[in-house]
Amino acid sequence: MPDIVVVTLGNIDNDNRVKKIIDFFSILTTKSTHSISINSQKVPNCVNIKVDHRNQRYFGIPGSNLLIIYLKFIFKLLKLRTNTYFHCNDLIALPICVFIKTIGSNSKIVYDCHEYETEVHGLTKSKKILLGLLERFLIRYVDSVITVSNSIALEYARLYKISPPHVILNCPKYIKPTKNDLFRDIFNIKKSQTVFLYQGALAHGRGIEILINTFSTMSPGNVLIIMGNGVLEKSIKAKSQTIPNIFYHTSVSTASLLDYTASADYGISFIEDSCLSNRYCLPNKLFEYIMAGLPVVTSNLPEMKHVVNSHNVGVVSDDNTATGFKEAISRVKLLNYSKLKSNISNARQQFCWEKQTLILKKIYNL
Repeated sequence: MPDIVVVTLGNIDNDNRVKKIIDFFSILTTKSTHSISINSQKVPNCVNIKVDHRNQRYFGIPGSNLLIIYLKFIFKLLKLRTNTYFHCNDLIALPICVFIKTIGSNSKIVYDCHEYETEVHGLTKSKKILLGLLERFLIRYVDSVITVSNSIALEYARLYKISPPHVILNCPKYIKPTKNDLFRDIFNIKKSQTVFLYQGALAHGRGIEILINTFSTMSPGNVLIIMGNGVLEKSIKAKSQTIPNIFYHTSVSTASLLDYTASADYGISFIEDSCLSNRYCLPNKLFEYIMAGLPVVTSNLPEMKHVVNSHNVGVVSDDNTATGFKEAISRVKLLNYSKLKSNISNARQQFCWEKQTLILKKIYNL
């Protein structure tokens, strides 16, 4: 079995998917497992590339910061290039791994796409074209491709004329959740009130503004808790001070996350249909809700809709608007809660990280 090097141009401390992959390799392989990332502090055996600021310029040249980061990564990886699997996370790291492979090493590349890389929210048309050309060129040097949903896998197969990529979902590790009242105790929420939870990044495109508008018009019996950090944090805090049934809680550690999740009654996964990456996504919070035992309310997007309807674990909004979501919240409260919980208990067996590692074992012949 070759050595394995997990490569990411992000901070592994904040990337649960990458950390779980590193843990998997460290436990199940007898060969050396390394990782290389930016500014990570909490991951054992990780080569840490220190970067003061991702957006700064070097020598006044726009974009040269990325070039300097690439050169630092290449210098470190050259020492590990022989008989090595590079587990490459996201398109931004792929040029580094392809360069190392093409200079005479017998390494292999597993390209792990955490989203639809060339169709993410906020990209201009010209950037989409340039990234698409880059990915089309580089993917010919890749030995295996991983995506996070079936729809994205089919798109990659169609676009690049490759075999359908493997699909590894962003699922948490399996647990048996224990119901608790953390949120009710923290915010003094009554037992008679129903607690809906949004957890995750507080960013545009996640439907957070629509959720706030929705709950601001609902009765006090329906409570929304927004938990996380991000660019919308300040405005959410302000809204929570003026709207009595909306509360804000900062993000919590991965170790305690599902304890907090399990203290809600329903989980909300509302992604706006603003780009193809969003349309075909299967966000980790959807599976966190399921693992914590919560029925879910989701956007009307194909992959989430398939999970919810095929396993009967909640309700899909008819349309991605405040009106559509208000109606979906009313519908989910009419469903038999005990039956939903039973369905969720069965779904947890499938949507857990332990199931996803079976695909990693197949890719790496473990």
